[in-house]
Parts: sequence; structure tokens; C-alpha cells
Amino acid sequence: MILGMFFLAVGLALVYVVTMRLWGTRSASDEPLVRRIRPVLGSLTRPFAWAIPVTNDGRTKLKTELVQAGYYDDQTLENFLSVRNLTLMLWCLFIAFLVALGWVDGIGWKFYAASLGIAALIYGLPRVILSSSANSRAQAIQNDLPDALDMMTMMIAGGLTMEQSLQRVIGEFEPTHPALATELAIVARQSEAGSFNDALVAFSQRLALPDVSTLTTLMRQSNRLGGKVVDALREYADTMRRTRHQKAEELGNKASLKLLLPVILCLAPPIYILLLGPAVLELRDFVSRENQPGGVLTPSVEDQRQSITAAAPQASLNR
Repeated sequence: MILGMFFLAVGLALVYVVTMRLWGTRSASDEPLVRRIRPVLGSLTRPFAWAIPVTNDGRTKLKTELVQAGYYDDQTLENFLSVRNLTLMLWCLFIAFLVALGWVDGIGWKFYAASLGIAALIYGLPRVILSSSANSRAQAIQNDLPDALDMMTMMIAGGLTMEQSLQRVIGEFEPTHPALATELAIVARQSEAGSFNDALVAFSQRLALPDVSTLTTLMRQSNRLGGKVVDALREYADTMRRTRHQKAEELGNKASLKLLLPVILCLAPPIYILLLGPAVLELRDFVSRENQPGGVLTPSVEDQRQSITAAAPQASLNR
């Protein structure tokens, strides 16, 4: 038991080192396109990153999740894989060292099962944390986007250009909504280096959210066709709020249905006890009382004599 707790503590500590080392390499929100991330293991980063094979689809999906979580540099992918693989290899070497010294004799399959479970935890937990971080950040951006559109709408209606209004939104949103401010800052930098439409396309590809894709398509069409951007942004912001309200209502209805079965299982037994308990107790007391001599359920001696006397003539006739 003590040895198992030790193995679990070591495994969780290693997972903590992996995740915290990765989280410490995030780019600064004020300069997301300037700062470069160094290889976390130096020249050994690439060999350790390729030590455990990963498919191309898996690498692409992992890179997408890293970008959605706010890790924009390409080096972050190799840092993630190298540190995770190195931690897993160190754990395997640690287990092999214990087995070679004979410290696990007598434990048997429990030791190997615990070691395999901790190895799976080391391998999978950083990815779970990364996916959760990416989803929460994408959800925060999606929730903050209508407010940004309202502010842009007011500034464009006041006479500012799209780029100028975007810069003002970045300055206002950076203290309170850093995720969206960072993404808009990337859009502004890319629009300065190239075109605004290309920056919108890259913005849509980074987040891979339906609302963001629709917004970028709407803004590109408005710029190309010369429509009223103010009206389009205002209407789309209202549409996003209605969609979010409908999703909240849908989740609320689903939650009530999901809670129905636990409520029935938890409340039905107490209700039956409250309703039927007094009747059952009363019936038990009645049976116990009337089974006593002289009770309804126990005939008296005179009743028994009369029944025997009445049964005697009938028995003689039968003979």
C-alpha cells in the first residue's frame, strides 16, 4: 500500500512537471507574433519529440489544440511531445530499476497494474489538460465576441476605419478579455503585414469556431461588396446573443431531464417510507395485538368447544 502510494505520488509529480513546463512557454499576450519559444531540451528536443511515433493527423490536431489554447509558436509542439516522452521514458526506467533490484518481489500483478496506470496517466493527462484549456479559451472568445462587435460597430459608425476600430477594441479588451484581445492583436499585425481579408481567414482557421468562421465570411463579403458593415455587424452580434440564449435554454432542458432519474431514485424511497410506513407499522401492531389470547385472530376456548360440537354430528354422518 505504501509502495503504491509512492508510485502514484511520483507519477503525479512528473505529470505536474510536464504540464507546468509547457504552460510556462506561452507567448506574451502583448507581443504574440514577436516572441520566439526556445527548445525546452535544447538540441535533444527534436529527437525526444520523435521518440514515440505520432501520426500526421494526430500532430495536426495537437497543433490545432495548442494554437487554440494560445501557444502560437511551432516550437511548442516539439516541446510538448519531447517533455511528455522524456517523462514517460524516465518513469519506465524507474520501474525497470525497481524490478532489477528486486524491490517489487512479492507484490506481483498489483505493482505492474499500478505502474501501467500511472504511465497511462503521464501520457494522457497533459493532453486532457491541453484540450480543456483550448475548449475553455475558445468558449471565452466566443462569449466575448458580441461585445467586441458592438464596440466596433459604434466606432465604425463614429467615422473610424475597420483597422482603427480594431486597435481601439484591443486596447479596451486587453485587461478584461485577454484571449480575444490577443487574437485580435494577431489579426491587426497580419493585416498590417498583408491584407485584412487574409488576416480574417487566418483568424478563422486558428480558432475553428462556427461563429468566428461566419463572422469572417460576413466581414470579407462586406469589404468586397461595399455593403454597410455597421448593420451587418450589429445584426450578427444580436444573432450570436440569441443563439447563445437558445443554447443555454437547451442545456437547461437537458439538465432537467438528466436530473430526473437521480431525483426519482433518491426521493422515491423516502416518499414510500413516509406514505406506507405508518400503515405498515399500524398493521404490525394490529396483528401482534389481535394474536394475543382473546383477540380477533385468536379464538377463545368457548368458540373452540362450539366448533368441535358442531363438527361432531357432521363427522358421524360421514361415517
